[in-house]
Amino acid sequence: MACKHPSFQFYPNDWLTDAALNQCSIEAQGLWIRLMCIMHNSTEYGFLIVNGQILDKKRIHFGLNLSPKRFQKAFRELIDFKVIKQDDRGAYYSKRMIEDERVRLLRAKGGYLGGNPQLVGHKVNLEDNLPSNLKPTPSSSSSSSYKEIDKEKTEYAPGVYLTDKEQKTFVDRYGQDGLNWMAEKLSAYKEASGKSYKSDAAAIRSWVVGEYRKQGGATVFVPGKPQMHGFVQ
Repeated sequence: MACKHPSFQFYPNDWLTDAALNQCSIEAQGLWIRLMCIMHNSTEYGFLIVNGQILDKKRIHFGLNLSPKRFQKAFRELIDFKVIKQDDRGAYYSKRMIEDERVRLLRAKGGYLGGNPQLVGHKVNLEDNLPSNLKPTPSSSSSSSYKEIDKEKTEYAPGVYLTDKEQKTFVDRYGQDGLNWMAEKLSAYKEASGKSYKSDAAAIRSWVVGEYRKQGGATVFVPGKPQMHGFVQ
């Protein structure tokens, strides 16, 4: 299924210090960011697959404003330096994007279960709903300020911290997909701007909810009413 999230995490520091990517030309790096955008909208997240069809080099080149010679050179660099990888099916993919999406889904699942089930009454094992070996996303927002975060809060999305009560309040009002959309919206904004908030929940209420409504998001979640990515059908 294609990812319907409006953005993906991009870490300038990681990009600038990636040893393999730094061996590639600027043209190859530009091609890579373009391919990442395609992989974000892929029917299989992180892969160069469109509508279930694996894109070969000919199909990848189609639609790019590059001569065949320039494309072949740039694409060859990405392969040679193992920036882009290929699986047994022949599908090209980004290992980092796949891993980031795996972590995002685990965090969303943990948020859905309420972080601490003792507080919200979910009938699951009384333990942290996130895997114990889940590594934090390597971003400046999560690494430099983590120690300053209220211990009652969990990182719901990269750099976005909410208490179990705040999560439950948002889910009750906007649905799980609604909270996921708003948390990722705030996460992307914080990462891009470098801005921090004393309370991420207050920031969501202050302006992210408004952005969510502009996109057609449900103002109030109606249990039992079909939703698609936070939008009432």
